[in-house]
Amino acid sequence: MSHSNEPLNQYHDVPVEPLNQPLPDYRFNLNNDVLVGQIVAGQILDIPPATLQKWRSTNEVDLPYIKIGRSIKYRTTDLKLWLDANTRNKMGVKA
Repeated sequence: MSHSNEPLNQYHDVPVEPLNQPLPDYRFNLNNDVLVGQIVAGQILDIPPATLQKWRSTNEVDLPYIKIGRSIKYRTTDLKLWLDANTRNKMGVKA
């Protein structure tokens, strides 16, 4: 059992990712291939985690994800590729 004051996930003895908190510096480097949960992926993309969940369930947006048991993970390199593919200039043309 953890002895810190961080909130714990109700199913696992691990700290819960805080909402609306700045990300640790290492996660901002999208060139590193790191698995992140949907909360951090949402923070990276500046969208709510519920939007990611909707995209997965409706196939509205083709954003790769990994399912590990009941957990959903995103590769930071996939997030970067998706951002690059969906970047437009002010005229709406792919940059």
